Amino acid sequence: MEPQIENNSQSQSKRGALLTVLLMVAALGASGWLIWRNLNKEGSEIASMEPSETQTEGQPASTTTEKETQKEAPKEDPLKAKMPSLTRAVPTDADPALVKKISEAVELIRDNFDYLQAWLQLGLLRKEVGDYAGAIEAWKFATILRPQISTAFLNLGDIYGWYLHDNAKAESYLLAGIAAEPKNAYTYYKTYEFYVDVLQDTVKARKILQDGIASNPDSSQDLKIALDNLNL
Repeated sequence: MEPQIENNSQSQSKRGALLTVLLMVAALGASGWLIWRNLNKEGSEIASMEPSETQTEGQPASTTTEKETQKEAPKEDPLKAKMPSLTRAVPTDADPALVKKISEAVELIRDNFDYLQAWLQLGLLRKEVGDYAGAIEAWKFATILRPQISTAFLNLGDIYGWYLHDNAKAESYLLAGIAAEPKNAYTYYKTYEFYVDVLQDTVKARKILQDGIASNPDSSQDLKIALDNLNL
């Protein structure tokens, strides 16, 4: 009977070893599945954190609005909007040399509309070819560009007083020249000439000389001489 017992014991031992191996295999399989599942989960999380195709790596997402990216159109200088036309026709009988000088003055203005001397010169040239209206346009714009300078005001007073015989406008522009530069003795002298030569008004002529002398005590020698001659 003892050999039979030994065989049964060996058989039970083998079955126990086999069961242990199966349990170990099952445990390893379950562990592997859990590891794979965790890795797969981490991969999904990493993928969800990757930048989108439209976003450049290493750069923050743009927060600029469409309104901010639109460039504002440059604003035109309000003075330039008041500028007279530079394509004004020149009288057909004008001296070719003067026509050329007018073209040169116009080109200077095209390059820099704020060029006062070019506007003054253009007015003189247009006056010389007999285009008084063109001269007035140029000088009026010059008074807008530099209201504190008397030259264009005096030129307007001259053309209205001695050429167009509009005495009211002539006096108005001459007095505006004095207001622009009250410390310029010539503005008073030019107005004095208008009162004597055009209006023949010695009362106004004397008064304007006296005003000029009072405003320019150190630079009014010509005004004093004119006043002395007027009192003779």
